[in-house]
Order: sequence, then C-alpha cells, then structure tokens
Amino acid sequence: MCFFSYSYLPWFEVFYKFLNILADYTIKGQESQWRELLKSLYTLPIPDPGVPVQLSVHSYFTVPDTRELPSIPESRNLTEYFVAVDVNNMLHLYVSMLYERRILICCSKLSTLTAYVHGSAAMMYPMYWQHVYIPQLLFQIHHVTVELNIDLNHFPKMSSLCNRLKKVSTTTGDGVARAFLRTHAALFGSYRNALQIEPSQSRSEEVFVTHRSSAMRQFLQNAIQQQLFKQFIDGRLDLLNAGEGFRDIFEDEINMGEYAGSDNNYHQWLFTVKKGGGAIFNTVRTKANPAMKTVYKFVSEGIKEVKSRLKQKVRCVLNLI
Repeated sequence: MCFFSYSYLPWFEVFYKFLNILADYTIKGQESQWRELLKSLYTLPIPDPGVPVQLSVHSYFTVPDTRELPSIPESRNLTEYFVAVDVNNMLHLYVSMLYERRILICCSKLSTLTAYVHGSAAMMYPMYWQHVYIPQLLFQIHHVTVELNIDLNHFPKMSSLCNRLKKVSTTTGDGVARAFLRTHAALFGSYRNALQIEPSQSRSEEVFVTHRSSAMRQFLQNAIQQQLFKQFIDGRLDLLNAGEGFRDIFEDEINMGEYAGSDNNYHQWLFTVKKGGGAIFNTVRTKANPAMKTVYKFVSEGIKEVKSRLKQKVRCVLNLI
C-alpha cells in the first residue's frame, strides 16, 4: 500500500505530518482510522491561514500562512536546504533564479532534492519562480548542459547578503529568509517610485532603471525583462487598481529601509485609484517572457521522444513473443 499527497497547496509540513500518521495507522493495522482521516481531509474546506484544525483526537494542524517568512527548523524545506548547501552555492543558485536560467539540480536522495528546489524557490519571495519544474532528467539532457557561471559578473555586489547569511548560519528562526528579503528590498524596493497614475507621463520602466546608481542599472535593465519581475508588478497593480492596496512583509521591509519615503506615494496611488484613476508600470500590460515558449517546446519534444522510445521497446517485446 502506498500513500501520497497531491495538492496545489504549499503545506509541506502538514502533508509530511499526515503521511507519518497514515503510515503509523497502517503499521498498527488500524484501517478504519486511516480511512476516516483520509475522508476528513478530502471533505475539509480550505481554512484560512493560521487557523487550527482538529480532524480527530490525534490528527490536528495549524494552517500555514504563506504571507509569513519560513523559519528554521519549522520549515522542513528551508532547514534541509540550508544544511545541504553552503553560502557560496546558495548565492550562485539565487542569482541564476533571478536571471531565470535553466537550472539542473542533481541529488542521490529525492527528499533532499525536493527540499533543495522548494527551499531555494521560497527565498525568491515576494516573487515566485514562473517556469516549469521537471522532476526527472530527460533523455541525454546532460550531454547538452554546460556548467558555467556567468551571471555573477553582471550582478551587484552580494557582500551584504553573504555576510547576513554567515551571521545566521548557526541560528534558528526566519533569519535566513529575512536576509534574502532585505536583499530583494534593496534591489527592487524602488519599484514604487516607478509606478505612475497617468499613462501620458514618461515610461515608468525608464524611471525605475535610471534613478539608480550606475552599478545597478545593468542588472535592473535585465531584471525588468524577467517573467518573475513582470508577474510581481502585475500582481501589485491588480491589487492597487482594485482599490485594495497591498501591505505585506516585503512592503514593511521597504518602509524600514532606504526607500521608506515612497510610502507616501503608495497612499497617493490608492487615493487616486479609488477616485477612478489607474496605476500603471508601463503603457502596455506586461507580457510573458518568450523564453517560456521555448521551455515548453523543449519539454514537449523531450516527452514525445521518451514515449516514442517506449513504444519501440514495446513493439520489440511483442515481436519476440
């Protein structure tokens, strides 16, 4: 018998817990208990973040709040990721993800590989990895993969992030996640200054890039073309234009840092939007990175090739029979 969890909800610790409970019931031969637990989970409406849920006497959990930073050791993925990877490789992976590179991660243990992938993706908050995850290596892909780091040559100095990570390397809590959050605030916190109320003004993308130091401009020019940044801006604009506004730990980090003064602009945008105006970041709605089409085409062709090879093997077996 095999149990597995299949869900779009990023509740890793919750599912790990229930898989262990189900395994314990199975070992003890308590079939009625695990059937009751599965039925309760299946019929349970999705509760709000932070709400405690009691399914039975021994089955309970607190709904994770994805708006909070993951912490060590509570976050299984982040804990395993930080233990398995040193600071230098962590920075290499972080930069590669910001530039939306195709990243090949290999590991002899599937659970460690899973933690590595999701732990590193969690450090991108408030942005999210926009591309596909391919859980298994496609046929002969390693023959066309070249390991070469060129991104760090075009990335702003990472000394502050490196120092923060080294300081929290022996501590628990959300220090690791907050180190990355502060880096994002330093890199992208000025996006507020580039939001505009009327499209007749100068292009806001240019404002976002040109008002920063020369050392940052090349990076920002590349960053605004990435899908994860475009998706982040679209999400902020949707909330702002709906009159809801946004307030989260990323905005709080910006307010405490170098760009705290831009908080006044935020309230001005929200007031204008409620009166019927509209905030924009560019005169044209952001579009998906064309590289995504290439990724999907690459994956599709690889899967078709694998299926074709399997069919050929089946035919050979049938011919032998």
